[in-house]
Amino acid sequence: MKYFYPAICSYDQKKGMFFVMFPDLIGCEAKASTMNEAAKKAREALAASLLELEENLYILGRYG
Repeated sequence: MKYFYPAICSYDQKKGMFFVMFPDLIGCEAKASTMNEAAKKAREALAASLLELEENLYILGRYG
């Protein structure tokens, strides 16, 4: 199954960190000192969040 989720990316100059968050998924976010690393961590966080959601939907019998 394929999903598309928009991400919000920002940079905090004081902390020198890039932040990525997915507004549709509470708590799904990543941060790193480079944009490439933040994007990699964001993909991993998104995959973990979606996997957890899918597993919970199967357990609740609301999916498939």
